[in-house]
Amino acid sequence: MKRVQLLVIALLSLSSNAQWNSAARDLEKIYDHPFRDEVMTTVWGNIVKTRFAERSKEKIKTESRTIYADLRLAQDMPYHYSYSKKWKSDEAKPVFVFIPGIFSPIDGYQAKDMVRRFVNLGYRVVSFSNPLGKQYLEADPKHELLDLEIQAKIYQKAIYNILDILKIRKQWNGHAIIGGVSYGALASSIIFTIDQRLSRKARNQSYLNQLVIFGPPMNLIRSAQRLDMYIEQTKTYKYFDSLPRAIQSYFHLRNMKDRNDATYETHMMAREALTQESFVKGLAGAVSTYSRVNGLNVVPKKDYKAWKKKLRFIPTFQDMSSKAYKKMSTTKMAILSRWILESKSLIQGKPNKKIMILAAADDVINDGVDPKLRGLPETMELPFGGHYGFQCLEWFDRLITAQFKLD
Repeated sequence: MKRVQLLVIALLSLSSNAQWNSAARDLEKIYDHPFRDEVMTTVWGNIVKTRFAERSKEKIKTESRTIYADLRLAQDMPYHYSYSKKWKSDEAKPVFVFIPGIFSPIDGYQAKDMVRRFVNLGYRVVSFSNPLGKQYLEADPKHELLDLEIQAKIYQKAIYNILDILKIRKQWNGHAIIGGVSYGALASSIIFTIDQRLSRKARNQSYLNQLVIFGPPMNLIRSAQRLDMYIEQTKTYKYFDSLPRAIQSYFHLRNMKDRNDATYETHMMAREALTQESFVKGLAGAVSTYSRVNGLNVVPKKDYKAWKKKLRFIPTFQDMSSKAYKKMSTTKMAILSRWILESKSLIQGKPNKKIMILAAADDVINDGVDPKLRGLPETMELPFGGHYGFQCLEWFDRLITAQFKLD
């Protein structure tokens, strides 16, 4: 009996060992980054020009569309649909669904870079706004700002409807990958888990074959707390306090080559860019849009700058999404490993189902990689790279190509 149990455990282990393939793991061994400071790595990696291993072979067509998603959205869900101009209208291709990082729009740099990568590899690409991005919030969600599970179900419904349409048009071959960055990674993980649950309940109900996530929050609440900590460190607001100064600081950071260029001043400049120019500005925009759409009058008409300067993630989440915040605080809803481990158990024994996690040990939004995920065949842990600060590297493009290139 004991031998049978050991054999079953071994077989289950083997079924998940090929998450990141051998070519991707070889690239993991040669990973490097010009910087080591977690904030500098994050900022520089997200503002410099993205490097691709090869020039794009495809001329890409992107169409703006909307789709019915759920009654909890007052309007249809906006999305972009991208494909190669040279493909036939009825040519069946795999589909890559992408959700960018917190506050990111459908047409931001994260989505554009992913579209270029995956269309070049032979995929049709469906890209959405982040759940806290402008397009999603303007669709007038009739739920609390941070209700993660309802958000996931709305995206899931939209994805299913899109894939059904593509299948009818003979543009989808039945293989679909969902991927996300940061908060979009957590949302993608929840969507994938819900999808795999359906495959257990009803045969052929599952639409999604693979999940790939980059720079995910290990615990969304703890990530918000860490961001508030960084904001407190830069509340003097020196390097981006005026447009000329902001432009000068931006190009100074962008033109840095490696860690030999980093001084105390540039480290402080990077911290201000990360907090005030990225997260605080994004948070203010999300609150303003949500408030306007729902008639909440949260944003003051006077002294907007003073209001924005006082913004912090945790108080904002508590005030604007109290029930959802309490649920996240008292359950494992906001913890990534809760969803990954459930999905992992649901896809055991299914070789066409995969989970891939790419995370940096020094990500500014995490206290390191969750021990429950570290060392799993699904996880690739980089020693440094900050929060998605590796995305600009040619290495990252080579990794995507190695893992997702079609046979």
